Amino acid sequence: PAHTGYSSECVHWAFGHPGYLLQMLNGNGCIHDFNAAMSITTAFKLSRLSACDVMALKIAAVFEKPLSLVQWRGIVIPLLGNPNSIHTPQTLVYAGLLKQRSDSYTFQHPAICKMIMDIVTKEEHLQIEKAIQQWNIKWGIAKEPISLSSSYIEDFNTLKSQAVESANFFQ
Repeated sequence: PAHTGYSSECVHWAFGHPGYLLQMLNGNGCIHDFNAAMSITTAFKLSRLSACDVMALKIAAVFEKPLSLVQWRGIVIPLLGNPNSIHTPQTLVYAGLLKQRSDSYTFQHPAICKMIMDIVTKEEHLQIEKAIQQWNIKWGIAKEPISLSSSYIEDFNTLKSQAVESANFFQ
């Protein structure tokens, strides 16, 4: 595509922020879609992560709710294959994919969670779901449905509408 170099440069200058990226790309007529801007930004960030970090995001997406540090240590670290690992979600916070809320971690944006869910294989999903169920049994927590919540979808649709309105304002 003719705009590949421009798109890459926009991702760099937007520091991965989807709002800035959307405005930059809309300004040149390349992308008029919030989903596309989020996809480009998320793919760029994922390309800079280790395989362990990407797997940790997949686990968080299947878990679907904010993960406490206790849950991170009890579910994520064992699934990464090294129970003695000191892996923390801070790398993913610094990358702008997760955010910390008091003692838990959640996706920076519902669209990021959905995009990560889209790359989770069926085998990974089953493995993650099994680990979550085992953790829930261990801690006496009832199993909740593991799927993208309606609140995430509602948040995503609201933010998408706001982004489109903002982009139209700047045109």
